[in-house]
Amino acid sequence: MKRASKTLNNIGQYFLLTSLIPIMTFSVMLIGIEPLVNSGLDLFKYIGDWLRSFIGDTLKEIADLGRSILAFCIIGIVFIVVQLVFINSKNNTLIFIGNISSLIVGFVLFWIGAIPFFNAPEGSATFVTGMLFIYLGISGTIIVTGSVMFITAWFLDKFIGKPKDKVKKNFKKEV
Repeated sequence: MKRASKTLNNIGQYFLLTSLIPIMTFSVMLIGIEPLVNSGLDLFKYIGDWLRSFIGDTLKEIADLGRSILAFCIIGIVFIVVQLVFINSKNNTLIFIGNISSLIVGFVLFWIGAIPFFNAPEGSATFVTGMLFIYLGISGTIIVTGSVMFITAWFLDKFIGKPKDKVKKNFKKEV
């Protein structure tokens, strides 16, 4: 059960890592839109200045949104790599810490990805929430499943023990 949970955690983490790449690409496009539009507006003398006065602040806000999304993705990648190192380590304490943090992160990702099921907005918000489910909800579900399996196996081993080991120890004592 622990091996299956480790496999599920790894699959969910890798799926999340590959899902962050298109989000990071989109954020870089948001960051680069301001200079692109401004260079296009430079071609039109008076109309370009007039349009720039209307959309200048909006372009800065779009670029700031792109920067914040990119920063969030980079922090997420670092956190995912640390979780993978903890889960795949040989130290039981680090494995347990990695699975607890994966459970929390996976539940948050699942909750964010489940937004389309709780609130059915119309228009472009449906598209955004659907993409959240695809990019975050599926991997969050896999991560939560793996973490719950590991924690269940850990508690069963801790409180119930492994019957096969006890039988082998008793058999060796008798012989």
